[in-house]
Amino acid sequence: HDRNGALGIVINRPIGERPLASVLEALGVKDTAVAGQVRIFAGGPVQPEIGFVVHSAEYHRSDTVDIDGRVAMTSSLEILRDIGNHRGPSKSLIAFGYAGWARRQARLRRGPRRGLGQRHEAPDAGPLIAREVEVPPQALFGISVALGFLAWGIVAARYLWPYLRSQPRIDALRPLLVLHSFRFVGLAFLVPGVVAPELSAAFARPAAYGDLIAAVLALLALASLQRSWGMPLVWVFNLWGTADLLYAFYQGNSVGFAPGQLGAAHFIPTVVVPLLLITHGLMFRLLLQGEDVRAST
Repeated sequence: HDRNGALGIVINRPIGERPLASVLEALGVKDTAVAGQVRIFAGGPVQPEIGFVVHSAEYHRSDTVDIDGRVAMTSSLEILRDIGNHRGPSKSLIAFGYAGWARRQARLRRGPRRGLGQRHEAPDAGPLIAREVEVPPQALFGISVALGFLAWGIVAARYLWPYLRSQPRIDALRPLLVLHSFRFVGLAFLVPGVVAPELSAAFARPAAYGDLIAAVLALLALASLQRSWGMPLVWVFNLWGTADLLYAFYQGNSVGFAPGQLGAAHFIPTVVVPLLLITHGLMFRLLLQGEDVRAST
């Protein structure tokens, strides 16, 4: 740790065993002289493509970070060769990813630039071992969001809008408001066990409470549709709800959370949010077209 935060590596979550030779081969290093199996651990949710070897402190290289005289960390490929040739540390484990606690989480997530103590320079933060899936989690997350918009866009164009435009405006708005009344599910971003503890509060709190306010506004607008102030309230809800979702995307990108930190809530931004934004667009269209939606095409 240092004044900017701390780096932690989880050491009790094994994810399987692999032959050491195949690990090196996956990195483009062919060394048939190495032998043995190595256990792979999940070191944490941040940058799981980066590997670290945590080992007993009698082994030391120029890029080794000593922690307390008994435990050390090395992220050089040479330690793998030494382990495979029985010249490595007496005890070791290989972990992918890390957990970070920082005031500036985005700085830590780009990889540790210093050692675990302020006195030491960091080892090379490049990937140590390639995982089976080489596509970055951020790319998988982006693809999921894009496909969510595409799939719900097809549903909206083929099924939702043809029905909505055939109804009076109030009747068309009603099912959309009912849908948005379920936005209390955003509170899941604040529930431990649903999301990872490392999920930034700068993202989670505005997203959760913004969705809760949107759900309440949707219910109020639904209850007041027949009143004179019903349409202005629908406008207020629609503007707030849209801004809330767009801000969540912006803030998530700003704090730089890892998609895995969302846990079970991963399906909210990838499946639910695209539907909500598309239906916000449909509501804007209904509001702008005036009272007789059926007259428009």
